[in-house]
Amino acid sequence: MGDPATRRLGAAVLLLAIAVAVAAILARGGADVIAVGEGSGEAARSAAVRTSGSKPVAEARAARPVERTVEESRGDATVASGESEAGRRLEVVVTVRNEAGVAVEGIDVVAEPADPNEPRTVSRRDRKGTTDRQGVCRLRLFDGPFRIGANRRGTDEGLTAESVIATVAPDAIEWTIVLRRKAASLHVVCVDDRDLPMAEVELHVLPDDLRADTGPDGRASFEALPVGRHRLFVVGRKDGYVVESEHDRTFDLVAGQRELVRFRYARRGRLEVRVEPAPPEPIRVRVRARERVWTGRGGYRPISASGVATFDVAPGTYDVEALFPSTSPLSPLRPVEAVVRAGERTSVVVPVRAYDGVLAGRVVDTRGRPVAEADVEVRSAGSGAPKRASTAEDGTFEIRGLPDLALELRAEHRAVSTGSDEPLLRLDGPALDVELRIPSLYRIEGTVRRPPRDTAPLDDRVYFWNEAVYGRWWDDAKLVLDASDPTRGTFSHPNLLAGTYLVRYGVIDDPSATTTVTIAEDGPDVTRVALTAPSSMETGGG
Repeated sequence: MGDPATRRLGAAVLLLAIAVAVAAILARGGADVIAVGEGSGEAARSAAVRTSGSKPVAEARAARPVERTVEESRGDATVASGESEAGRRLEVVVTVRNEAGVAVEGIDVVAEPADPNEPRTVSRRDRKGTTDRQGVCRLRLFDGPFRIGANRRGTDEGLTAESVIATVAPDAIEWTIVLRRKAASLHVVCVDDRDLPMAEVELHVLPDDLRADTGPDGRASFEALPVGRHRLFVVGRKDGYVVESEHDRTFDLVAGQRELVRFRYARRGRLEVRVEPAPPEPIRVRVRARERVWTGRGGYRPISASGVATFDVAPGTYDVEALFPSTSPLSPLRPVEAVVRAGERTSVVVPVRAYDGVLAGRVVDTRGRPVAEADVEVRSAGSGAPKRASTAEDGTFEIRGLPDLALELRAEHRAVSTGSDEPLLRLDGPALDVELRIPSLYRIEGTVRRPPRDTAPLDDRVYFWNEAVYGRWWDDAKLVLDASDPTRGTFSHPNLLAGTYLVRYGVIDDPSATTTVTIAEDGPDVTRVALTAPSSMETGGG
């Protein structure tokens, strides 16, 4: 066992080793509870050491439990119990959705105390946040009233959010904010030409098909219109009034826009037209506005027995002229100008004179043959309206009541129009022996038959194409079947101009059923062709 001195030395070394070990443990992490045995030998070696936590303790003998914030659940609220009552924080959940109820991500949420004199403060980090994919943002606020609002990031000014006054409490920590589309508005004022309000004017807004009527003050409004393009129009006629300007307008509304629109109505004026001398036969008067007016533009009126026609029109400048039948010996002079003012009566006189000029002649084709039922038109410098006539069987025509002025003549086949406005002939005045020459007309005739041993009846038409003469023209001709053999048929197409034609039976492009026909100016009047229809077994029928 050794002497007493040796034993005392060993005990001292053991105590020193224990002290060094405890100091090392404290340096690595600290201890919440430390039990130190003061005995020696086995008692010292059996000392229990329990370590946990992460905060260092300066002195082992002074070690005590560290005061920590422990999250406790109080109803629906999460309360930080380690803070004082005055600085207590509640975790507030704010959800942002659009009008359709869909969560919106990336919205900045801000909470401010509703009471500007609130002594308590909340850090910027705790009172501001951004919504996640679920549209949720979490804030840490003290209990009491807060104004909570939301704003979309970026440049989208078409959305706005309603602010909520939230009284934060342990049982009231969940709030919802709705992002709404900012609305625009249209405000309409309708007045007359004396700046008096126009009541009961019907207004419409498209594409939402909204309607409103102006009140006694001539005003109407369309509120809460969505951002975008809208068309506003008014009913142009209103109890003897017509709208002066365009009756409809288009607006591209932006968020928060307040658009004021003004429509001005004018009282109709009365235009009386008198033809002198009074015509011995029924005629009509035409009134045309020089500038575009949406309504009340005039039109046609028959002249009464006294030679007067009356028009109720919008204020403006009009051209007035009399229209006579082509056989009339009377012709008007140039159109007369009429200026109509709002609410006033205007009278004009349209002078006419009896012309005795006669134009006579005949219409022939390029071969010199007379053309029956051709349309002839003549215009003169002194007549506002043309005079017309049709040729007889021998191609002759006669037009009376022409002035002794320069004339322009046009003529064309009634069945075929070339679409040209160029006159065929210009004259210095009426003449009695005029010849107008127009293109000759030709005919294509032919037969169609099935291939040998194909007994299926023909059941389609014959088609004609011409891309030069008529400008990609096409037509068709009915097929007349042979009464004794329905696999055979004939066709005929008259009134064709000279040119090249593609002729085909049916709509299927089959070489055997297609042929090209060229008609020359000096060629025969009738060109005959023969076509073979496709096999009915290949086409499933005709």
